Amino acid sequence: MADAAGDDGRRAIFREAGRRARDEAVTISRMAEAMRLASFRSYIASAVDMMPAILPDVTASIGLSLAEAVQRLRPTAAWPACAGRNVEASTPRPLPSFVALGRRWSATTAAGNVHAHPSRIGSALLADGALTDWVEIVACGRWLEVAMRSDAFELATHEGAARLKLEGRLPEVVLATCAGRRLDEVVDLPLLRGRSLLIDTAGVSAADTVLRLRVGGASVAFPWRD
Repeated sequence: MADAAGDDGRRAIFREAGRRARDEAVTISRMAEAMRLASFRSYIASAVDMMPAILPDVTASIGLSLAEAVQRLRPTAAWPACAGRNVEASTPRPLPSFVALGRRWSATTAAGNVHAHPSRIGSALLADGALTDWVEIVACGRWLEVAMRSDAFELATHEGAARLKLEGRLPEVVLATCAGRRLDEVVDLPLLRGRSLLIDTAGVSAADTVLRLRVGGASVAFPWRD
């Protein structure tokens, strides 16, 4: 009887030790995640100081203030390994497309691709396209960029410039005269209306029209910045 009671006691201790270890592991994991987020926020508050001037209007179009949007930023797999690094590619790379800006960095990404532009060290998917437009913000280098997709167009920003992809091809006579004109004179998009955005270049990609714009930059402040 004494041996049986001893075995039961040891089994209870064994189970309790396991339960306690699992609880502690969960607590440690939560603390580590909270510390990682705090470190990430401290970094971007120091390193990221610019955004495309259209960003507040983009977030407002899906019902979010800029402050609400940036609160959702979380570090990517590239952070902190690529934090504070901006290694230029050996050959010039074009302005990233919607797909390039929207992709996620991973350990399998080629080093040349990772460093072609400042690595995306943080991102937030603000809208998944189910009820509104698809919108993501991305922290890259000194800039907080935005990529979005609607039924009519795709837009990706990069350091004060933007790539705008429109469904269908504009007439050749229009394409030939786009450079230097205001966007409003070529196509009417409510989100970009009245901003006097200038078109740098115009071209085609498959069955679509691709415009490169100057959207300008503005300073960005984070809610947690001192």
